[in-house]
Amino acid sequence: MLNAVEPDRSWSELSDLSDDECQRKIAERCSRVAQLPEEERQAELHRMILAEYDLDEPRLLNFTRCRLHGWLAMPPEEANAIARGYDAVFNQLSGNTAMRRTTVVQAVVRDFEPDQIEALHGIIPTTTSAIPAMHRPETVAAPAEKKKSSWRFWER
Repeated sequence: MLNAVEPDRSWSELSDLSDDECQRKIAERCSRVAQLPEEERQAELHRMILAEYDLDEPRLLNFTRCRLHGWLAMPPEEANAIARGYDAVFNQLSGNTAMRRTTVVQAVVRDFEPDQIEALHGIIPTTTSAIPAMHRPETVAAPAEKKKSSWRFWER
């Protein structure tokens, strides 16, 4: 018989706090989890993610916003360790849950400032690459000039 992983409700209960307090607690908790050995980190993140994605849609959107702001407040190496852990856990979960993650993160990040999106792209590149703010005007190619059709030579 498989051992069922129990969601860590103390993680999702952070959604009941004010946004600032939630972000602070998320950053603190994630910093601690980032210090764990890989196997323990994965197990802890699995429990946290199950609780997080058990939230209803409005609470999940707000929690995700707070989580991403919390990650931005962390040292980059810790935020990256947590993000890679999230990726590893989602690779084990259902496709529906993984797709929900992507849509929720992309919906939330669209409201972030461009510099925040760029910083998040360094942490979660696969999820943020499709966000329009990631495509800065200076990196988007100019449209090609329209050529006149050569078969209508009499119009020249």
